Amino acid sequence: MERIRVLLVEHNPATRTLLRDFFCETEQLELVGMAEDGQEGLEAIRRLDPDVVMTELVLPRLSGIGLLQTLAGLPRPKVLVASRVDSPEMIRLALDLGAGFYLIKPINLTELPAILVGLCRRDDPLEAAGRLLLSMGAKEGTQEFLCARAAAVQQAGAEENTQLKAVYLQTARDLGTSPACVEKNIRSLADKLMGLDRPAWRALWQEPLRSRPTNRELLRALARQLRAGQGLGRR
Repeated sequence: MERIRVLLVEHNPATRTLLRDFFCETEQLELVGMAEDGQEGLEAIRRLDPDVVMTELVLPRLSGIGLLQTLAGLPRPKVLVASRVDSPEMIRLALDLGAGFYLIKPINLTELPAILVGLCRRDDPLEAAGRLLLSMGAKEGTQEFLCARAAAVQQAGAEENTQLKAVYLQTARDLGTSPACVEKNIRSLADKLMGLDRPAWRALWQEPLRSRPTNRELLRALARQLRAGQGLGRR
């Protein structure tokens, strides 16, 4: 597999050094350049043509949001935002502007290569749905996770007026279980994710939640993210 060419846009010198050393020691990744602010980052993108730009939001001269706005609609690399900003509104804005993934610092470096590899390949819908659920605190491999992941993919590919029962039925067939089991597991997962209340969960909703969402509301929100090809993450 070809190495992924990464441009780092980061104002903090200690973070730049940490990530530079990490990239140099990671076989899958190649650090092609570093920039200290958004304007310098934009110039480096045009000059170096990286596969992925990993950027902070809080930057001098041109912020990470400004960088995304400038890149919008242009042939562009993938963008991974890594920031201490955990506001759901800012997460949504970054994703709406085209960021492919959102990490909240401090970064778990052991997970970074897989995230960058995932950004650079055509996403499998199940993998994308799984990453989205994991970022909200779902436990990988559980029945709740498997049911919600499969149902979200079904919902994303369905017509807007498709009945929820049809989504349950196809999900149950795919997983070798019953529609009632699918419904129960998604309902249970919604309760748990709302209790965890991670930034990724809050960013999923266009308005603050006052109560647990219905299964239909949850699946439609997940499907909206999947159709947009967006991801966000904090493990």
